[in-house]
Amino acid sequence: QELYSRLVGTNPSTFQGRSPREQKRFEQHPVENVTFVEAARFCNRLSVAEGLDVMYAITPTSITLKKGNGYRLPTKD
Repeated sequence: QELYSRLVGTNPSTFQGRSPREQKRFEQHPVENVTFVEAARFCNRLSVAEGLDVMYAITPTSITLKKGNGYRLPTKD
């Protein structure tokens, strides 16, 4: 959650912790409550931050996986 929040600027997770101590513990937990598009955008931002290739071409009507060395979401194949 900490990395997502730092790159995207928000944390949509339901489970964030109520106190500062709990929030510290949840920083290492995964983010939930994001759409596929939001997750793909996060992968692109993380790739750019680390100097890697952007893996998703995102338009209002489609998402296309590109070839490269950047971050992408896991798939069955």
